[in-house]
Amino acid sequence: PALTPLEWLETTDMNADETDAERRQQLISLLERRGNPLEIADIWSKGDPDHTLAWLVRMLQGLIRLRCVQNGSKLITESTDSSLHNAARALSLRTLFQRIQEAERLRTDLTGGTNVQLAMRALLVGLVSDKGMT
Repeated sequence: PALTPLEWLETTDMNADETDAERRQQLISLLERRGNPLEIADIWSKGDPDHTLAWLVRMLQGLIRLRCVQNGSKLITESTDSSLHNAARALSLRTLFQRIQEAERLRTDLTGGTNVQLAMRALLVGLVSDKGMT
């Protein structure tokens, strides 16, 4: 049976929340060097890479905001789960900004014949390989 538009929207929103939670755990495992960047990139490049890249940009921007605010605990948008922030502590601000720039560039190139899987792999490998650098 076909879903009504409202049923489809509700299903899509619930799936997006679950998918974003899975991506968050994958990002944490990646930053803690428990996850394989190539495998995670392959997962992220499937489905809706534009949504995934937009999500990644928001996560990285949030990490930058937390670092730049003197008292990050007063941020309205701060997550109660600090595991992502803790996992990304070794990343320099420069690295965070560079990865945001790369993700935005990839989002722009999605319709231009770019090999999304390969570009996503490069993005995530770069994120992990820069960990701990200033």
